[in-house]
Amino acid sequence: MHIFQKFHSLAHPGVKSTVKQIASRFIWLNIRKDITQWAKSCIHCQKNKINRHTRAQIATYKEVDDRFSVIHIDIIDPFPTSEGKTYCLTCIDRFTCWIEVIPLANVTAETVAREFYDHWISRFGMPYRVITDQGSQFRSELFKNIGVICGFKVCTTKAYHPQCNGKIERIHRTLKAAIRAHNSIKWTQTLSTVLLGLRSALRGDTNYTIAQMVYGPIRLPGEFFEKPKDLHTCTHVFIRIDRVRKSLEPPYDGPFPVVKRHDKYFTVTIKGKDITISIDRLKPAYLLLTEIDVPHHKKLDTAPTLPNENLTAHQETEKQQSDLLDKNVQKKNTRSGRRVRFPARYKD
Repeated sequence: MHIFQKFHSLAHPGVKSTVKQIASRFIWLNIRKDITQWAKSCIHCQKNKINRHTRAQIATYKEVDDRFSVIHIDIIDPFPTSEGKTYCLTCIDRFTCWIEVIPLANVTAETVAREFYDHWISRFGMPYRVITDQGSQFRSELFKNIGVICGFKVCTTKAYHPQCNGKIERIHRTLKAAIRAHNSIKWTQTLSTVLLGLRSALRGDTNYTIAQMVYGPIRLPGEFFEKPKDLHTCTHVFIRIDRVRKSLEPPYDGPFPVVKRHDKYFTVTIKGKDITISIDRLKPAYLLLTEIDVPHHKKLDTAPTLPNENLTAHQETEKQQSDLLDKNVQKKNTRSGRRVRFPARYKD
């Protein structure tokens, strides 16, 4: 054991490395078995080395057959301050997936409880269960007392296990991406529009929108887009930002016009300069026809052109001279079918 500690304590290598290191210098009965057991029993290695994590089996939610009976709530991390609001309280119904996002100035237990009562309970009634994480706001006596008074049970998830509240955790990613897409610092002003889009989006699992599950069909503002295009035919592209981004900063920049195409990279115009960008950082831009300002962008090398557009000034001059010459020249076909032209003075 003393020999093992002298060698193993240097860098705490793995079992195989320790066995080879000691067995090449010493020998005793059951040397490999002893070294393997000692290496596995090293407390420092067990605390500091990461091996395979134990993963529990995927659990299933209990089926819910009534609207607004079981809801999930959570608080989103701080946003840039907009109209005095920094946080958001998110609530989602397990049956219909109806979502509410409530901007908050702070996340005290009093504020969270008041906003939850005013924006959810007053509209949809009392739920049977409320699923939350172990945030101090939800574990407070005030929130528990509201549950007792209103008649719902507060169920908290396990610590550091967001999968238990995955119904609401997953919607946070979609919500933040939609807010960033509006490219507005005052996210509180675009939040209503974002929620309208989320509630009216068709869900693949039910083939219905969230709004249809609650209210029925709703009217939406219509927009007309040009036909979809891919990266090999689009005229404009977005460029992915790989540096560390600020909160709510969009992950893509653009759109920028495409100048040249290659199998591995594109040449795009950024601030008047042609820059080569790998296609790994590009995605096609789907623009309205009115958003494409053709005169201000360079013509693509791969774009189809008319025959007259390929003529240079010199070629155009030669064509005009040839047309003028044809007027003064007599055309004739020989016996072999060859076409000859004689000047007008030799026509007789």
